[in-house]
Amino acid sequence: MSPETDQALERVTALAHRLAAGLGGEEIPPDGRVETERAAGLTAAMFLFLFSIAPEDLHALFFAEGSMKQIAFKPLPHECLFPPLFADPLP
Repeated sequence: MSPETDQALERVTALAHRLAAGLGGEEIPPDGRVETERAAGLTAAMFLFLFSIAPEDLHALFFAEGSMKQIAFKPLPHECLFPPLFADPLP
């Protein structure tokens, strides 16, 4: 992969891990780097979902006229908390 692609994959993977940890009710460290087994499992599911999308659907969603490319990008801060949707129901 190109260096640009490699860096983008690293950023996307880190974001997916952070989102997975938040949804799983895990504590997110100040640096935002989460690498737990539980978060890794949910992250793998996220990537499987992305890789299962047909290329023509991705193109229509992000590059076609009137698509999501018109939405302004606003990066999430590392301190952003996600609701723990998949946290264990027992304490």
